[in-house]
Amino acid sequence: MEVKDYIDSGILELYVAGRLSEDENLEVYDMMHKHPEVTAEVLAIEAAVVHVTALAAPKQRTLALSDIRKKIQAKVIPLKPRYNWLTYTGWAASLVLGSALFYFITKNNDLTFELQSAAAKEQYLEDQISTISNDLNEAQALIEVFRDREITTVPLGGQEVAPEAF
Repeated sequence: MEVKDYIDSGILELYVAGRLSEDENLEVYDMMHKHPEVTAEVLAIEAAVVHVTALAAPKQRTLALSDIRKKIQAKVIPLKPRYNWLTYTGWAASLVLGSALFYFITKNNDLTFELQSAAAKEQYLEDQISTISNDLNEAQALIEVFRDREITTVPLGGQEVAPEAF
């Protein structure tokens, strides 16, 4: 495509308006670097857009604050700060709420620590109960062996070292 046809295609106007895809933008950018006519045309289009928007923009006139007051014909009444009991009550309530929140968070932390201590003690006691229960079962099994009627007891006398033993 020749440079003249490229300029007449309308793609440069879309480039200035920002309506092209990224690939098309790169293509126009490359054409601007290769051909100074394309760059000149893009600058001319941008200047035309700026000129048209300047013509279409409304003329602004600076107004003074006094002119604005005259136009709206309103009285400006300065506000006086007023403090009433509702303001103080709100601040007092927020302080009480903050203090209560701090107290309950502290209590919650204390109770959590106590709960963890109690759980550790409970686990220790359960371990002791389990150990004692096993010892009791072994002792009962031993007693059962001694109480068995099938077992014959044979008394033996002591020896010279300990004659009172049996």
